[in-house]
Amino acid sequence: MEDIRSVIAFFTIFPVRSKSLPTARGLYFLSALGLGIGLFAGLVFSWVASYIGSVSAVIVYMLLIIAIPGFHHLDSVLDVGDAIMARGDAARMVRVMKDTATGAGAIGMIMVVYGTTAAFALYIGYADAISVLALAEAVSKLSFIVSASGRKALGSGMGSSFLNSVSRGGLPLLVVNLAVPFLVSIFLGISYIIPIIIALLASFIITSRFEKMLSGINGDVLGFSGEVSRMVYIVSFVLISLISVHYAVLGLKIDI
Repeated sequence: MEDIRSVIAFFTIFPVRSKSLPTARGLYFLSALGLGIGLFAGLVFSWVASYIGSVSAVIVYMLLIIAIPGFHHLDSVLDVGDAIMARGDAARMVRVMKDTATGAGAIGMIMVVYGTTAAFALYIGYADAISVLALAEAVSKLSFIVSASGRKALGSGMGSSFLNSVSRGGLPLLVVNLAVPFLVSIFLGISYIIPIIIALLASFIITSRFEKMLSGINGDVLGFSGEVSRMVYIVSFVLISLISVHYAVLGLKIDI
């Protein structure tokens, strides 16, 4: 139970007390935790959309996914955005990430990541919101495991501790976390499975790129990859749904 509490306390603002950072055993529940958070956010989205409207539902949803992690992942998006705009060597990019100032790169990255997420979330019907947003959050948390697997730590902060826990968990940890969204998606259809693959691929590419540039990754890179993977999942799902509808309108029996 202490292992589970450590993960909940680290990744959410829920009032759960824990004296330790996430352990390898606790991280077995990370995708499940994301699924639970997403399920809650999806239920709220669906309720608000059905009674007030889609725009209000999206606003409330964005507030939830940013606030529940305690704004830590929002901070990662800000830091990475500024680091990308720094356009210097690895040492300069790391210094910019640690700088408390907020520049144009941070503001621009917020618009890209959260603006895109909100724009495509508007196309999710309230009937589909529960399943889509639950899986989007599960994939976001799963991407932390995928992104951290086999990576070199940059510095000795909380990101380094997380990487060590993932390394201790090894392949079983990765398989268990992969199983959660994929097993749920099997019952929902291929249109739910393909976005998972695309989102995880995007997360993997991002962390690989940063590891090459910085000779390692830290908590900011992991947090950023998680936010991007959620965005990519939602965008992919909406686009695949639109393509499916388009082909159906043309009379072609293509269901993707």
